[in-house]
Amino acid sequence: MGHKEYLDQAYRRFTVEQLAEQYLKAMRHVTMMSTPIEEEKVRKEAALEAIRRFAEVFGIDPLRIEREKELGKELSLDEEVQLLQNEIKKTREGEQ
Repeated sequence: MGHKEYLDQAYRRFTVEQLAEQYLKAMRHVTMMSTPIEEEKVRKEAALEAIRRFAEVFGIDPLRIEREKELGKELSLDEEVQLLQNEIKKTREGEQ
């Protein structure tokens, strides 16, 4: 039909290894978030969750921090992380 000339040039066939290599190069540009701000919020929420689990290891109840939020103003993610880090620090200093 006459398509062979331009189809061979326009459509390159990649091996699985080549596709994987290209994907890895581009992976950092692929995101499920619509904006960098949302991505940063998800990152902070993940960090907060990790700090909560770490606090539990030291016997600190992360829900107590949540209750403190209810008593005062609404805490930002950064403020809650800071409170938990302070509690962990106090606990570690008490153990020494």
